[in-house]
Amino acid sequence: MYSLNETSKLNLKQVLNNSGLVIFGSNGALGRSFAVALQWYNINPKYIILVSRQTNPAPEWIPLSDRVTHLVNNDTRQSISKVSKLVQENGFQYTLIYGSGYGQPKKFMADSHALIQSSVVDYHYAISHLPQPKFVAYMSTAEVYNGNNLLAVESTNPIINSNHPRAIYLASKLLGEALTFTRFADTDTRACCYRVALAFSPSLIDGDSRVLSDLLRGAITSKRVTLNGGSQLMRQYQYGPNAAIQILSSLVNGRSLLYNCAGSHKLSLGDLASMIAELTSSSLEINSNLEDSSSQNSVNVSYCLVNDEAGIISHSECELSDYLRLVLNIGALSRCISGTLSDQ
Repeated sequence: MYSLNETSKLNLKQVLNNSGLVIFGSNGALGRSFAVALQWYNINPKYIILVSRQTNPAPEWIPLSDRVTHLVNNDTRQSISKVSKLVQENGFQYTLIYGSGYGQPKKFMADSHALIQSSVVDYHYAISHLPQPKFVAYMSTAEVYNGNNLLAVESTNPIINSNHPRAIYLASKLLGEALTFTRFADTDTRACCYRVALAFSPSLIDGDSRVLSDLLRGAITSKRVTLNGGSQLMRQYQYGPNAAIQILSSLVNGRSLLYNCAGSHKLSLGDLASMIAELTSSSLEINSNLEDSSSQNSVNVSYCLVNDEAGIISHSECELSDYLRLVLNIGALSRCISGTLSDQ
């Protein structure tokens, strides 16, 4: 995982160890990643409140169960009322991480109502009715740069055509960003938005239809890696727990309000499929017909700002193949775990 410089690491731990943590969307790819990042850095918030639509918290949260309260979000207003009560009872300042929403194209393109509800309406209700947090992180998406062919930095203007198949998703995230900045503009809360690019979960999630998960699942279940078109599309992946530590540390240690959150693993989908097939000794099939023509041709996002303000030590991450081995649980990761003690 990423290593932090000593000053950033100590300040991050001091702040989070003396406060609470509330995470909406705790069972998603980023939610699970926050659990791994907390354990890796031995960060122990006073309490952790998880909100998800699943009955049980994701397995990554089990080692932290002594301080975790998990709420099933069947009714947003009831859930937020429960969170508010728990925060007031514990009496500590807290950090709010809002990651609820649909990150999977097949889901958010099929149900625009649920997408708007989770990304905008529920979020607006939460930040309007919860006790004022010390820190807020809203999970946006780097897909707002869809159509931009150059390196996207935080000042790059999003290009959104209203007739684009993903327009509702992109506009919802931008509205969530606007709500964040407007709600906390004149308060003591440090509120930031993160345009996250292709952060993959530390474990496979049931029903996750995104390309990387689909390729990994095929390798595990049938020893067959099948890419349904788009072999030439360029992607920029990152290990989810690395994204989580970027977010947490820049939130506590940084100064900016808007960050791109991305990693250095740039490759084509064809190369990704070949890598997974090789790692798992699976057969490889690459189809010519692209199932989802709405996806970006290339993802090229700068992550210099977030790494700088988070205090990330340069070149402290592993190779993409190493992180894939972690997800697949196929072999030691000596190069990555060698720094464990020094990172805690």
